[in-house]
This record gives sequence, structure tokens and C-alpha cells, in this order.
Amino acid sequence: MRRRNLFIATGLLAGALLLAACGQAASNIESAGSASADVQETADAIDQDDSAASGTSQGTDNNQQTVVDASDYFSEEDSLVSLLDMHPIDSWQFGGAAYEADGFKIEYATEDDGIMFSMSNEGNSSVSLYGINLGDSLSDAEQKLDSYGWTPNTSSTPHMEFYKELNGKYFVLDLNESGESDTTVESWYINNWPQGEYDFSGLANQTGEK
Repeated sequence: MRRRNLFIATGLLAGALLLAACGQAASNIESAGSASADVQETADAIDQDDSAASGTSQGTDNNQQTVVDASDYFSEEDSLVSLLDMHPIDSWQFGGAAYEADGFKIEYATEDDGIMFSMSNEGNSSVSLYGINLGDSLSDAEQKLDSYGWTPNTSSTPHMEFYKELNGKYFVLDLNESGESDTTVESWYINNWPQGEYDFSGLANQTGEK
């Protein structure tokens, strides 16, 4: 009888120990799962911070747009074509290589005295000129051009026309407004091969890239 009771008691003790071990294992698994979730949450937060920082520095988030200034590429037109992923179009100026992207057009050709080019922007908000964006006020645009040494043609109508001599070449730049009562830039055009009745006599020779 005592042996039977001892056997029962031993069995009960073993069962209790087994249950305790199982409970401890379950607790460890739950703790490990919680710790793993905390680590994953921290990693996700770090990834989100890195993504946000990257988006801000590259200007590619929802509130910021990368803008390319065409005046930085007057002697690197092919680089501008590649940067904006422009597609070939028929010549629209002088029979050179012509490209277009979302309303911005360019045509250029290599001459003995350098590159001859024309550029026109009639709707591409990702391309500026001397810091002038489509939709900017004409007065602000004129101030920016003045800071770069452009001379206005006060008799030009209906658009605003500017002249500049740069490295031995004459440039003509036109700013077009949206309408008679609008004072913002709707489009712009520039070339370095002006033809026609232009008076450049008052321009001093200006050097540099812009």
C-alpha cells in the first residue's frame, strides 16, 4: 500500500514538474516573440527614417520636385537630353538634333565656333531657366535675369525680350506671359543664333558659362 501511494505521489510530482516546464517554455516563447516584434518595429522605424531622409535630399517626396536649370547645360545639351529622358522629335528650328519632354524642347548642332542651340519650355515644370520657373511673376523673372547680366529690350512686344553676349555669341531670351491681365511666366524661349533685326550694340562682351 505504501509502495502504491509512493508510486502515485511520484507520478503526481512528475506531472507537476512537466506542467511547470511546459508553462515556462510557453512563457519563454511568448517573451521571445515579443522581443522579436520589438526588434522588427525598431528596424521598420529606422527604415522609414532613412527613406524619409533620402526622399528629402533627392527632392523626390510628395511635397518636393526635382527641378533642372537649363542654363547649367548650354554647352552640355546631350547631358540635358539624357537627364530629362527626352525623346527625339522632328527638327523645329534649323535642322539639328531635336528632342522633347513634357513641353520642353531642345535642338542643337555642333558648329565650327561651338554648339548652336534653341530651347523652349511651354509646360514642363521640372525645367527652369536662370532659376525662373513657369508660373513665376514676370517682375521676379526680370530681376533674376538682371542679376545674370541680361539686357532687356524695352520695345519688345507682346513678350519680354532680353539680350546677352556670352563668350563671343549673342543670345536672345523671350519670356511669354499667360495673358493681358496675367503677370506670370507662361513659357520661355532662348537661342544663341539670333537672326533678324536685333540691336546688340549696347552689350558689353560678357564671359563665363551663364
